[in-house]
Amino acid sequence: MAKAAKKLSVCSRSRAKLHRRLRIPDVCVRRDALAAWRRDVLAVIHRNGLLRTLTTAGAVLAAGAVVAAGLTGADALKDRQAHMKEMGKASKAIADELKTGKADPAVIKPNADKIATNSKNIPTWFPKGSGPETGLKTKALPIIWTDQEEFQTKAHNVQVAAANLDAVADTGDMAKVGPAAKELGQACHSCHEKFQAKEKDD
Repeated sequence: MAKAAKKLSVCSRSRAKLHRRLRIPDVCVRRDALAAWRRDVLAVIHRNGLLRTLTTAGAVLAAGAVVAAGLTGADALKDRQAHMKEMGKASKAIADELKTGKADPAVIKPNADKIATNSKNIPTWFPKGSGPETGLKTKALPIIWTDQEEFQTKAHNVQVAAANLDAVADTGDMAKVGPAAKELGQACHSCHEKFQAKEKDD
């Protein structure tokens, strides 16, 4: 028993050392974080009801996971901006291809897929502490974190529109891609209208 206990202790110390090296939070830290996330989820359930909570609760947990993974607010902001630029580039590629009048499915499909895949993760890109308080330039307004219910609804609408565009592109029917792309653009605009700072003229 003594040998087994000693071996377990050595393993625990080795695992803790590895966690520190990889910047993985200690178990006690993760336990505290999980407790905080659980309180947040229960608060949302109490406020909005279970059905509405499914998407929001998932976002709370996922956003917490970003923090637990060791990302600072500034890191999360930079990561978010990189993903958003990738989505914007894919959207532009689709729009430019549609303007040719002879859209090539080989161009449309991979970009539609990229947008749909990224859109699924939008709720995880906005953990608390990744807004203007980082001191970095960002268009994300504080209302994102104070009105999570509507923000999650808008994000969900983008996800649905992106999935529809991806499905339409997958059929190869380019005549339907235009309307689907327009629907996605409207969903994105609706979200940006409330949650993104407007460009200021110099």
